[in-house]
Amino acid sequence: MSAAAPSVPNPLLIDLPDELTGPRVRARPYRDSDGPIVAAAVAESRGRLVASGMPWVSEWDDPNQGAIFVRRAQAKWAAREEFFLGLWDRASDAFLGSSGIHRIDWKVPNVEIGYWIRNGYEGMGLITEAVALIAVFAFDALQAQRVRIRCDARNTRSAAVPRPLGFVHEATMRNEARNTDGSLRDMFEFGLTTNDFHAARAGPWRTCSPFDATLAKPLPLGVKMTNPFTAHPASVGETYLQHMRFAFRFGSRMLSGGAAAVIHSIFPFLFVTTASRINDELVEMRANSHGRRVRLVDVETLQPLDYHI
Repeated sequence: MSAAAPSVPNPLLIDLPDELTGPRVRARPYRDSDGPIVAAAVAESRGRLVASGMPWVSEWDDPNQGAIFVRRAQAKWAAREEFFLGLWDRASDAFLGSSGIHRIDWKVPNVEIGYWIRNGYEGMGLITEAVALIAVFAFDALQAQRVRIRCDARNTRSAAVPRPLGFVHEATMRNEARNTDGSLRDMFEFGLTTNDFHAARAGPWRTCSPFDATLAKPLPLGVKMTNPFTAHPASVGETYLQHMRFAFRFGSRMLSGGAAAVIHSIFPFLFVTTASRINDELVEMRANSHGRRVRLVDVETLQPLDYHI
Protein backbone atom coordinates (compact mmCIF):
# COMPACT_ATOMS: atom_id res chain seq x y z
CA MET A 1 0.00 0.00 0.00
CA SER A 2 1.52 3.32 -1.07
CA ALA A 3 2.03 6.11 1.40
CA ALA A 4 -0.42 9.00 1.29
CA ALA A 5 0.82 12.09 -0.49
CA PRO A 6 1.73 14.95 1.86
CA SER A 7 -0.72 17.82 2.11
CA VAL A 8 0.24 20.76 -0.10
CA PRO A 9 -0.91 24.16 1.18
CA ASN A 10 -2.96 26.52 -0.92
CA PRO A 11 -0.32 28.70 -2.64
CA LEU A 12 -2.28 31.87 -1.90
CA LEU A 13 -1.88 31.19 1.83
CA ILE A 14 1.92 30.97 1.69
CA ASP A 15 3.64 33.94 3.31
CA LEU A 16 6.36 35.29 1.05
CA PRO A 17 9.54 37.06 2.17
CA ASP A 18 10.25 40.67 1.22
CA GLU A 19 13.71 39.69 0.01
CA LEU A 20 16.31 36.93 0.06
CA THR A 21 19.74 37.97 1.25
CA GLY A 22 23.08 36.23 0.77
CA PRO A 23 26.66 37.34 1.45
CA ARG A 24 26.86 39.38 -1.76
CA VAL A 25 23.47 39.18 -3.45
CA ARG A 26 20.03 40.50 -2.54
CA ALA A 27 17.06 39.04 -4.45
CA ARG A 28 13.73 40.82 -4.21
CA PRO A 29 10.42 41.17 -6.09
CA TYR A 30 10.35 43.87 -8.74
CA ARG A 31 9.12 47.39 -7.96
CA ASP A 32 7.50 49.92 -10.28
CA SER A 33 10.73 51.91 -10.60
CA ASP A 34 12.79 48.89 -11.73
CA GLY A 35 11.54 48.79 -15.34
CA PRO A 36 14.08 51.22 -16.88
CA ILE A 37 16.93 49.60 -14.92
CA VAL A 38 16.11 46.13 -16.24
CA ALA A 39 15.62 47.46 -19.78
CA ALA A 40 19.06 49.09 -19.74
CA ALA A 41 20.69 45.87 -18.50
CA VAL A 42 18.97 43.77 -21.20
CA ALA A 43 20.00 46.28 -23.90
CA GLU A 44 23.67 46.28 -22.90
CA SER A 45 23.74 42.47 -22.59
CA ARG A 46 21.58 41.71 -25.62
CA GLY A 47 24.21 40.10 -27.87
CA ARG A 48 25.44 37.71 -25.19
CA LEU A 49 21.91 36.82 -24.05
CA VAL A 50 20.81 35.96 -27.60
CA ALA A 51 23.94 33.87 -28.12
CA SER A 52 23.19 32.06 -24.84
CA GLY A 53 19.78 30.97 -26.11
CA MET A 54 17.47 33.46 -24.37
CA PRO A 55 14.46 33.72 -26.75
CA TRP A 56 12.65 36.33 -24.65
CA VAL A 57 15.19 39.04 -25.50
CA SER A 58 13.21 40.09 -28.59
CA GLU A 59 10.31 41.13 -26.34
CA TRP A 60 12.50 43.99 -25.13
CA ASP A 61 12.39 45.65 -28.55
CA ASP A 62 9.16 47.22 -27.27
CA PRO A 63 10.09 50.50 -25.51
CA ASN A 64 7.33 49.83 -22.96
CA GLN A 65 8.60 46.36 -22.09
CA GLY A 66 10.19 47.52 -18.82
CA ALA A 67 6.85 48.62 -17.38
CA ILE A 68 5.04 45.61 -18.88
CA PHE A 69 7.58 43.16 -17.45
CA VAL A 70 7.50 44.66 -13.94
CA ARG A 71 3.70 44.76 -13.74
CA ARG A 72 3.37 41.24 -15.09
CA ALA A 73 5.96 40.04 -12.56
CA GLN A 74 4.10 41.75 -9.72
CA ALA A 75 0.79 40.22 -10.79
CA LYS A 76 2.25 36.72 -11.04
CA TRP A 77 3.97 37.14 -7.65
CA ALA A 78 0.67 38.10 -5.99
CA ALA A 79 -1.15 35.17 -7.63
CA ARG A 80 1.68 32.75 -6.72
CA GLU A 81 1.94 31.76 -10.39
CA GLU A 82 5.61 32.68 -10.83
CA PHE A 83 8.20 34.42 -8.67
CA PHE A 84 10.34 36.87 -10.63
CA LEU A 85 13.24 38.24 -8.59
CA GLY A 86 15.62 41.08 -9.38
CA LEU A 87 19.21 40.48 -8.28
CA TRP A 88 21.12 43.34 -6.66
CA ASP A 89 24.68 43.68 -5.43
CA ARG A 90 24.56 44.27 -1.66
CA ALA A 91 27.72 46.39 -1.60
CA SER A 92 26.98 48.77 -4.50
CA ASP A 93 23.20 48.30 -4.93
CA ALA A 94 23.85 47.70 -8.63
CA PHE A 95 21.36 45.64 -10.62
CA LEU A 96 23.01 42.31 -11.51
CA GLY A 97 20.38 40.43 -13.47
CA SER A 98 17.22 38.46 -12.96
CA SER A 99 16.18 35.08 -11.65
CA GLY A 100 13.10 33.46 -10.26
CA ILE A 101 10.88 30.42 -9.96
CA HIS A 102 8.79 29.39 -12.96
CA ARG A 103 6.67 26.56 -14.37
CA ILE A 104 5.35 25.59 -10.95
CA ASP A 105 3.39 22.37 -10.51
CA TRP A 106 1.76 22.92 -7.13
CA LYS A 107 0.46 19.35 -6.97
CA VAL A 108 3.99 18.06 -6.29
CA PRO A 109 5.27 20.83 -5.93
CA ASN A 110 8.10 21.01 -8.43
CA VAL A 111 9.55 24.20 -9.84
CA GLU A 112 12.10 25.53 -12.30
CA ILE A 113 14.73 28.20 -11.63
CA GLY A 114 15.78 30.48 -14.47
CA TYR A 115 18.45 33.18 -14.46
CA TRP A 116 20.51 35.62 -16.48
CA ILE A 117 23.23 38.08 -15.54
CA ARG A 118 24.13 41.40 -17.13
CA ASN A 119 27.44 42.19 -18.82
CA GLY A 120 30.32 42.90 -16.46
CA TYR A 121 29.21 40.55 -13.68
CA GLU A 122 29.77 37.15 -15.31
CA GLY A 123 32.13 34.59 -13.84
CA MET A 124 32.01 35.98 -10.28
CA GLY A 125 29.79 33.31 -8.71
CA LEU A 126 26.92 35.76 -8.17
CA ILE A 127 24.36 33.65 -10.04
CA THR A 128 25.45 30.54 -8.13
CA GLU A 129 24.80 32.40 -4.87
CA ALA A 130 21.43 33.65 -6.13
CA VAL A 131 20.35 30.17 -7.24
CA ALA A 132 21.24 28.79 -3.81
CA LEU A 133 19.13 31.50 -2.15
CA ILE A 134 16.17 30.83 -4.41
CA ALA A 135 16.42 27.05 -4.04
CA VAL A 136 16.37 27.42 -0.24
CA PHE A 137 13.23 29.52 -0.67
CA ALA A 138 11.69 26.86 -2.93
CA PHE A 139 12.36 23.94 -0.60
CA ASP A 140 11.68 25.67 2.72
CA ALA A 141 8.90 28.17 1.96
CA LEU A 142 7.19 26.55 -1.04
CA GLN A 143 7.73 22.94 0.14
CA ALA A 144 9.14 21.98 -3.26
CA GLN A 145 9.96 18.30 -3.75
CA ARG A 146 12.06 18.96 -6.83
CA VAL A 147 13.86 21.98 -8.28
CA ARG A 148 15.08 21.85 -11.86
CA ILE A 149 17.27 24.01 -14.07
CA ARG A 150 17.26 23.89 -17.88
CA CYS A 151 19.80 25.53 -20.16
CA ASP A 152 21.13 25.43 -23.69
CA ALA A 153 23.67 22.62 -23.96
CA ARG A 154 26.13 25.06 -25.56
CA ASN A 155 25.85 27.54 -22.69
CA THR A 156 28.77 26.28 -20.61
CA ARG A 157 28.59 29.09 -18.06
CA SER A 158 24.91 28.51 -17.35
CA ALA A 159 25.50 24.76 -17.07
CA ALA A 160 28.30 25.42 -14.57
CA VAL A 161 25.88 27.00 -12.08
CA PRO A 162 23.87 23.96 -10.85
CA ARG A 163 26.69 21.42 -10.71
CA PRO A 164 28.61 22.77 -7.67
CA LEU A 165 25.30 23.10 -5.80
CA GLY A 166 24.61 19.39 -6.02
CA PHE A 167 22.13 19.42 -8.90
CA VAL A 168 22.19 16.18 -10.88
CA HIS A 169 22.54 16.31 -14.67
CA GLU A 170 19.49 14.18 -15.38
CA ALA A 171 19.03 14.53 -19.13
CA THR A 172 20.33 15.91 -22.39
CA MET A 173 17.29 16.54 -24.54
CA ARG A 174 18.33 16.48 -28.17
CA ASN A 175 16.65 18.80 -30.69
CA GLU A 176 14.53 20.17 -27.83
CA ALA A 177 14.21 23.72 -29.13
CA ARG A 178 15.11 26.03 -31.97
CA ASN A 179 17.46 28.99 -32.00
CA THR A 180 16.36 32.36 -33.27
CA ASP A 181 17.81 31.45 -36.69
CA GLY A 182 15.68 28.30 -36.82
CA SER A 183 18.46 25.81 -36.15
CA LEU A 184 17.89 23.04 -33.62
CA ARG A 185 19.54 23.00 -30.23
CA ASP A 186 19.96 20.55 -27.37
CA MET A 187 18.99 21.31 -23.78
CA PHE A 188 20.43 20.13 -20.47
CA GLU A 189 18.16 19.47 -17.49
CA PHE A 190 19.49 19.42 -13.94
CA GLY A 191 17.44 18.37 -10.91
CA LEU A 192 17.63 18.63 -7.13
CA THR A 193 15.26 16.67 -4.88
CA THR A 194 14.49 17.24 -1.22
CA ASN A 195 16.91 14.46 -0.25
CA ASP A 196 19.64 16.02 -2.41
CA PHE A 197 18.91 19.40 -0.86
CA HIS A 198 19.19 18.25 2.75
CA ALA A 199 22.44 16.44 1.97
CA ALA A 200 23.86 19.51 0.20
CA ARG A 201 23.10 21.92 3.05
CA ALA A 202 26.10 20.73 5.02
CA GLY A 203 28.35 20.60 1.98
CA PRO A 204 28.55 22.68 -1.20
CA TRP A 205 25.83 25.13 -0.12
CA ARG A 206 27.70 26.13 3.02
CA THR A 207 29.44 29.13 1.44
CA CYS A 208 26.75 30.48 -0.85
CA SER A 209 23.39 30.20 0.88
CA PRO A 210 21.83 32.10 3.78
CA PHE A 211 23.46 30.18 6.62
CA ASP A 212 24.13 31.61 10.03
CA ALA A 213 27.89 31.28 10.51
CA THR A 214 27.57 30.56 14.23
CA LEU A 215 24.69 28.11 14.23
CA ALA A 216 25.64 26.49 10.89
CA LYS A 217 22.01 26.15 9.90
CA PRO A 218 19.75 28.04 7.50
CA LEU A 219 18.18 31.28 8.60
CA PRO A 220 14.36 31.20 8.33
CA LEU A 221 13.32 33.00 5.18
CA GLY A 222 10.62 35.61 5.54
CA VAL A 223 11.37 36.08 9.26
CA LYS A 224 13.89 38.82 9.81
CA MET A 225 14.57 41.61 12.24
CA THR A 226 13.48 45.04 11.04
CA ASN A 227 16.21 47.65 11.29
CA PRO A 228 14.55 51.09 11.72
CA PHE A 229 17.54 52.78 10.07
CA THR A 230 17.28 50.72 6.87
CA ALA A 231 13.63 49.65 6.63
CA HIS A 232 12.27 52.82 5.03
CA PRO A 233 15.28 53.43 2.73
CA ALA A 234 14.97 49.84 1.51
CA SER A 235 11.26 50.33 0.82
CA VAL A 236 12.13 53.05 -1.71
CA GLY A 237 15.08 51.21 -3.24
CA GLU A 238 17.93 53.00 -1.43
CA THR A 239 20.59 52.17 1.10
CA TYR A 240 20.74 54.05 4.40
CA LEU A 241 23.58 56.31 3.19
CA GLN A 242 21.93 57.00 -0.16
CA HIS A 243 18.71 57.95 1.58
CA MET A 244 20.53 60.12 4.13
CA ARG A 245 22.42 62.03 1.45
CA PHE A 246 19.33 62.67 -0.61
CA ALA A 247 17.12 63.60 2.37
CA PHE A 248 19.77 65.99 3.73
CA ARG A 249 20.16 67.75 0.38
CA PHE A 250 16.42 67.84 -0.22
CA GLY A 251 15.65 69.10 3.29
CA SER A 252 18.35 71.77 3.16
CA ARG A 253 16.97 73.16 -0.09
CA MET A 254 13.44 73.08 1.31
CA LEU A 255 14.57 75.10 4.35
CA SER A 256 16.33 77.59 2.11
CA GLY A 257 13.24 77.96 -0.06
CA GLY A 258 10.99 78.33 2.97
CA ALA A 259 13.22 80.99 4.51
CA ALA A 260 13.34 82.89 1.22
CA ALA A 261 9.54 82.75 0.92
CA VAL A 262 9.06 84.05 4.49
CA ILE A 263 11.48 86.96 3.95
CA HIS A 264 9.86 87.68 0.57
CA SER A 265 6.43 87.87 2.23
CA ILE A 266 7.66 90.70 4.46
CA PHE A 267 10.04 92.36 2.01
CA PRO A 268 8.58 91.67 -1.45
CA PHE A 269 11.55 93.30 -3.15
CA LEU A 270 13.87 90.60 -1.76
CA PHE A 271 14.27 87.02 -3.03
CA VAL A 272 11.74 87.66 -5.79
CA THR A 273 12.29 84.37 -7.62
CA THR A 274 14.39 82.42 -5.13
CA ALA A 275 11.60 80.28 -3.65
CA SER A 276 10.18 79.39 -7.08
CA ARG A 277 13.64 78.51 -8.40
CA ILE A 278 14.36 76.25 -5.40
CA ASN A 279 10.98 74.59 -5.85
CA ASP A 280 11.92 73.78 -9.47
CA GLU A 281 15.27 72.41 -8.26
CA LEU A 282 13.47 70.10 -5.83
CA VAL A 283 11.29 68.73 -8.63
CA GLU A 284 14.40 68.10 -10.74
CA MET A 285 16.12 66.39 -7.83
CA ARG A 286 13.18 64.02 -7.50
CA ALA A 287 13.13 63.36 -11.24
CA ASN A 288 16.72 62.14 -10.95
CA SER A 289 16.02 59.90 -7.98
CA HIS A 290 14.39 56.47 -7.78
CA GLY A 291 10.93 57.08 -9.24
CA ARG A 292 8.93 57.68 -6.07
CA ARG A 293 5.86 59.85 -5.72
CA VAL A 294 6.63 63.46 -4.82
CA ARG A 295 4.35 65.87 -3.03
CA LEU A 296 5.34 69.53 -3.11
CA VAL A 297 3.54 72.84 -2.75
CA ASP A 298 3.43 75.53 -5.41
CA VAL A 299 4.86 78.60 -3.65
CA GLU A 300 2.61 80.98 -5.59
CA THR A 301 -0.77 79.20 -5.38
CA LEU A 302 -0.01 77.20 -2.19
CA GLN A 303 -1.66 74.21 -3.89
CA PRO A 304 -0.16 70.72 -3.55
CA LEU A 305 1.61 69.31 -6.59
CA ASP A 306 1.79 65.54 -7.07
CA TYR A 307 4.54 64.28 -9.34
CA HIS A 308 4.79 60.70 -10.55
CA ILE A 309 8.29 60.55 -11.92
